Amino acid sequence: MRALLSFENFGSFIAAYVALDVVLVVFDTILVARLPTWGAQTSADYKSGEAIINGIASFLITAQVGVLGVVSIALALVTLVAQRDAASTDVRIYYHEALAFEIVASCIALLAVLCAQLVWPLQALLHAWLGGQTPLALKWVLLCAHIVWLILNLAALAHFVATTFRFVQQSSRERIRLRYTANVIMPDDITARRRIEIYARIGGTISQRDASQHGALACSLRVGFPASAASTDEIATVFKRRVDVHDVRTVLLDLAFRSWSRRCRKVATKAGGAATGVPRMTPLLVVSPMIGRSLFGRVAWCHRDGGVKLSRLERGLLKAAFRFKRSDHAR
Repeated sequence: MRALLSFENFGSFIAAYVALDVVLVVFDTILVARLPTWGAQTSADYKSGEAIINGIASFLITAQVGVLGVVSIALALVTLVAQRDAASTDVRIYYHEALAFEIVASCIALLAVLCAQLVWPLQALLHAWLGGQTPLALKWVLLCAHIVWLILNLAALAHFVATTFRFVQQSSRERIRLRYTANVIMPDDITARRRIEIYARIGGTISQRDASQHGALACSLRVGFPASAASTDEIATVFKRRVDVHDVRTVLLDLAFRSWSRRCRKVATKAGGAATGVPRMTPLLVVSPMIGRSLFGRVAWCHRDGGVKLSRLERGLLKAAFRFKRSDHAR
């Protein structure tokens, strides 16, 4: 059930439906253009079929409003119980186990779609453009999609109600809490620890490869470590909101480091084996953002100890390699 409602928010459900609608409209347009008889039907037949479809849609709207009413009452009941027991953490667990956010988003999205499709905006434009030759098959297909969506919401409602009844019982609430800890908290904690470990190893892995290939002329890379006070700032970014490191494209990072390391070796070779102006034996590139530490304002996050200055291409690759997302603490 969680996989079927994986969109999680209202906008995602609407976007998925609009994409389906557009695909069907385009497909229907191609059929009408290539097979004119596909859209041929009398005006009376068209109006009769359209009336049936709109009648069914009105029943679907009524059913969906009823589902939302049940969900609202259940959420209010559980919130009151949790406030009485001072169990705000349990409420968060309940929302997750009952798929509360996903169900509400799906129900509201379907209700919005059903209301909008009472006038069939895309189909009306297509019908007018094709001179009244648009068949009802497209509307029937979308109506079937609406029915399937409603059945999915009803199945999710059954899960929601069952979870609600279990949650108001103390013994069942303990089991739900244990299951949430085992299935959500612990895996998330392990994943977070692994991300930090893998992130910290990126620089070492690339540096070891460079050292094995170029020996004394190799350069080093550190990722997720603070830079020294004597280092030179290479990349600074102004973050208008608090952000965290979300992902690293190691291919782009590797390309930038390879390019910089190659230019450092050229300078060192010309200088007789040592890079000019290097305060230490090995040129070092440091990318300082750490996982779990938010960035805000003007932040210099790429630094250089020795070696040559980064080129514009290398800076661009590094900026593209690191993806930042809005910090959870800023929400």
